[in-house]
Amino acid sequence: MSLNSTEMIAAFERRFFSQLGKFLADVGEQGPIAVAYSGGLDSSVLLHLLAKSLRSQHFPFFAIHIHHGLSPNANAWLAHCQTQCSKLEVPLEIERVLVESSGQGIEAAARRERYNAIGKVCMRLNSRLVLTAHHLDDQAETVMMQLMRGSGVRGLAGIDSSNHAPTLLGSADIRIARLLLNEARSTLEAYAHFYELMNIEDESNQNTKFVRNALRLVVMPQLEELAPNFAERVARTASHMRESKLLLEELAADDLARAEHADDGLSLDVLNTLSQLRLKNAFRYWLSKKQVQLPSSAKLEEMLGQLMEAREDARIQIYHDGVMLSRYQDRLFIVKNRSPQSQRLDLVPARTFVWLGEESLSIPGFAGRLLFRESDTGMTIDELRGRPLECKRRPHGVRLRLAANRPSRDIKSHFQSAGIPFWRRDQLPFIYLSDRLLFVGELGMDAAFIDVTPGPKISLEWQAD
Repeated sequence: MSLNSTEMIAAFERRFFSQLGKFLADVGEQGPIAVAYSGGLDSSVLLHLLAKSLRSQHFPFFAIHIHHGLSPNANAWLAHCQTQCSKLEVPLEIERVLVESSGQGIEAAARRERYNAIGKVCMRLNSRLVLTAHHLDDQAETVMMQLMRGSGVRGLAGIDSSNHAPTLLGSADIRIARLLLNEARSTLEAYAHFYELMNIEDESNQNTKFVRNALRLVVMPQLEELAPNFAERVARTASHMRESKLLLEELAADDLARAEHADDGLSLDVLNTLSQLRLKNAFRYWLSKKQVQLPSSAKLEEMLGQLMEAREDARIQIYHDGVMLSRYQDRLFIVKNRSPQSQRLDLVPARTFVWLGEESLSIPGFAGRLLFRESDTGMTIDELRGRPLECKRRPHGVRLRLAANRPSRDIKSHFQSAGIPFWRRDQLPFIYLSDRLLFVGELGMDAAFIDVTPGPKISLEWQAD
């Protein structure tokens, strides 16, 4: 090994150790550090660097290997990782996953299962920091793939050096950091050669039917010939895009701050003051904040058209990525855990139960709990205890009187007066006693059952999940 090579490796180590130290000082206590370790060259270099740095500082860390079972060599890779971790005296956590493409492609499915498994290990071991071995060439490949998809600023910003990914990891507390993102793959190769590191070779990385492999093996080398240091140039563009993304997010955050309502909706009056470009920017940011996958540009335009231009009394229901987007009383809402099937009220049967003094009861098929509160008004304990109560989905033609000095009104009028959106109405329980309507969730008890004479009473309340 020449002196220049030795100096290059030493300089690389100094950069990494300095960056690691600054990063750990900035993020503070995160528990033991997790290292995503496939056994490939990149993660082998990262693990070796961390073993040199953290062990001398007595800083706890461990490696995670995900066994996908997709390759006939998967067991051999696992054995290799166990051997290398044993040599480096690094604890190794092994997770086996089952990868099913579900129409999204095997690469995407494997990535989803991999990060989900990493998140589970981190939560189990109280680790809030995962280090991965993404490097400069990965950044360039990612930006090129996003360019091929016609992505906007968000996609062309590429890979973040550090971020939280609750959808992938299953926790908002776990941070992913990529401390090698500014280092070229050639530097990592030189480091592995210098220390004679052993690594596995994934045969699928040579399969050019995968877009990323085709870019790395065919396209990028040709671009490098045309424009030397091409990967660095693309990474610089990604850096500019990240700055633009942050500026757009700041603008969107300001717009949303003016539009956000106490009930978690967005004011249509405020949104209508925005230009079309600012409206789309704010809408994308809102979806991201709610951890909703961003739709295509065409789909986003269609969503906004329906939400912003509908009649005031229209029941807009747009289903996307497990949520429903709707509007009510001049506000936009995102309703989670919704699909067209979840709106099928005929699938929710009536339930009969008996109150025996419990503080609350969960009612299957209704998203919440029925609370029994001690009160000065309501039903006496003897009137309520032990009597069969029937919980129904929203019936037709019923009326409710909330106070003795008020007339009875139809349920729709009560819901409108209380400002209860239409999608919540169908999730509320109607409680009957002896075939008489006793209580409606979020509205209250019928006055016919409210006893105001002195003495302890029980009043009913509904607590939504």
